[in-house]
Amino acid sequence: MTGAAASGNENPDSSWKTWPAWVMLGLGLLVTVISGLQIRQNIDQDALRQFAFACDQVTLEIRERLGAHALILRGAAGLFAASKAVDRQQWSAYVETLRAEQSVPGAQGIGFAQVIAPGQLAAHVSRVRGEGFPQYEVRPAGVRELYTSIVYLEPFRDRNLRAFGFDMHSEPVRRAAMERARDSGEAALSGKVVLVQETGSDVQAGTLMYVPVYRNGMPRDSVAQRRAALFGWTYSPYRMNDLMAGILGQWERDEGRAVVLQIYDGLQATAATLMFSNKAAEADGTQSLFRRQRMLSINGQQWLLVFDRTRAAAGGGYADLWSALLGGLAISGLLFGLMRSVINTRANAARIATGLTEKMRNREESFQAAAQYARSLLEASLDPLVTISAAGKIIDVNVATEQATGLDREQLIGSDFADYFTDPAKAHEGYLRVFSQGSVTDYPLAIRHVSGRITEVLYNASLYRDAGGKVQGVFAAARDITQRKLAEDALRRSNADLQRFAEVTAHHLQEPARRIATYAARLREQLGDLRDDSEARLSLEFIGQQAHRQQQLLLDVERYLASAHPRGEVGLADANRALAAILARSQQRISAAGAQITLGHLPPARIDMPRLDEVFSVALDNALAHGCGGQSLRIIIEGERQADKVRYSVSDNGPGIEEQYRDRVFRIFERLSSSQAATGIGLAILRRVTESCGGRAWLEEAPGGGCRLLFELPAVDIGEPH
Repeated sequence: MTGAAASGNENPDSSWKTWPAWVMLGLGLLVTVISGLQIRQNIDQDALRQFAFACDQVTLEIRERLGAHALILRGAAGLFAASKAVDRQQWSAYVETLRAEQSVPGAQGIGFAQVIAPGQLAAHVSRVRGEGFPQYEVRPAGVRELYTSIVYLEPFRDRNLRAFGFDMHSEPVRRAAMERARDSGEAALSGKVVLVQETGSDVQAGTLMYVPVYRNGMPRDSVAQRRAALFGWTYSPYRMNDLMAGILGQWERDEGRAVVLQIYDGLQATAATLMFSNKAAEADGTQSLFRRQRMLSINGQQWLLVFDRTRAAAGGGYADLWSALLGGLAISGLLFGLMRSVINTRANAARIATGLTEKMRNREESFQAAAQYARSLLEASLDPLVTISAAGKIIDVNVATEQATGLDREQLIGSDFADYFTDPAKAHEGYLRVFSQGSVTDYPLAIRHVSGRITEVLYNASLYRDAGGKVQGVFAAARDITQRKLAEDALRRSNADLQRFAEVTAHHLQEPARRIATYAARLREQLGDLRDDSEARLSLEFIGQQAHRQQQLLLDVERYLASAHPRGEVGLADANRALAAILARSQQRISAAGAQITLGHLPPARIDMPRLDEVFSVALDNALAHGCGGQSLRIIIEGERQADKVRYSVSDNGPGIEEQYRDRVFRIFERLSSSQAATGIGLAILRRVTESCGGRAWLEEAPGGGCRLLFELPAVDIGEPH
């Protein structure tokens, strides 16, 4: 009994003796929770900043796109100012030339509404009916002080036919915008309306933009003079869903998938003023942290843009938080178990107690050393981070900044941040861009060390504000890209070596294929008395054909491998001369295909002539290979300059290529034709050449059916001799 009691007293597990372990567990859990809350707050703040930036970008995109529409309408008004009269054919030709749907899509059309005095109404109706529209009327009927009528509207088909003859001035919302444009001489946007183009299905909210057209030669310095000189309005109607699809199409496919965007007419968010919504609202009775509003004033009309994140998107991005919580719980549990184990281990001798104390002391020192080492390693691996005041002076830096510049923190603080870059003017330009844009991303600069060493970096920065929202300065980070550049150079050298190896290999494989073809031909000559349909002769012919096909394939592979390298002086290649030479040597094949070729003017491009010759040869071969199933094959070759690029197109009226295959045919050895002569390398060569020159190549359906091959190359600088 005595021994048992003694043994029991040696290993007590009373809760009062383990209270330090429970305190440590509680403290660990408390620190974990506080750290988790801080991490979540940081994640939410970063997400809010990114979301606010996205809202600003979308608002700016809408403003710029509607500004572009206003410029198009002002250009249309300029057509009247430059002409004594504009008839229906001239208007149609002008709008077709604009190609507005390609550059700024979303408008239902571009039209002109004419002012008609009551005494001129009958003559006006008679004149328009005489143009071939016997049912023409100015709608709605009735007596008014002033009539207007939509007389021109392109494209003049489908929904737009419903607007022909409509008097927009008879409707109050439209009239307010028309009068505002008339009196100011500027573009004016209307409030929310239902367009007369709506058919009863898929009805969308609408709006219209007007630009006044004044009679030539009449003064318009004052409001009264502008009213007297008014001749009509150029205008565009917009179906809001179609307009926003044209503006936000790519954004909604990428960043906008998790964003709810609603646009209201005016500054009140009500069901009556709602003009556009890309997603149904997810109301659950709580105010979203991500909800943001932007006020947008466009041509005298105010819109309220309301942004919000979907609940699914807003709940994501907490991977770091869960990692911190789980890590904190694990560490707290380990510490709790360790302390409980230590407390419950009874030291029965001074030697054991002393040894255990020493171990604990060593372990604590190891923990401290490890923590210090981890902190030093973290500082050494961080990018240079700098806080800059609104005056351009350094407020704070990290260790990486000291290492990048070779100066101590005390020396850096208070100095001009741009002094440590190789190009201070460019650094200041990037700094000012932060204030104008809100942030900069991947801005290339170079940091100069006091020793003269240069470090290439990508500068990223954004504004920071105080609690009142006032801009205090800039947070900036510099990412060292020295190693990345070295890796890119090494990769380019490796690719060049691989290219040379492949070219040599393809060249040497030509000889075995040539010998097979030669010996097959000799065997056919030696076996000349065999029947034409004998199995031996057919086999020899097949061997010869396959050998020749192998030779052609290897030749095409060599062409593909060499296609990215210049084969002459890279100057200003004359596309017309190159195409003329190709057509001359391809005349027999063109005649055999019964092809009719129409040529347009081809602007020069910046490429060497051999590679331009190869690109056009592949394009012509591709068009001739399609055929038309008994119909006359028509090929159209055109070119036009677009900004700093020249776009060439080769169109045919063949069967075309389905959309899902249009990118595949540019891959090497991919071919849709069953022709044994085709190797599936031609279009791969074409794309490889254009991309190596800084251009691109793609396929699309030709107007009226068929296939249209397009490729772009760098253009000649304006004013450069060629």
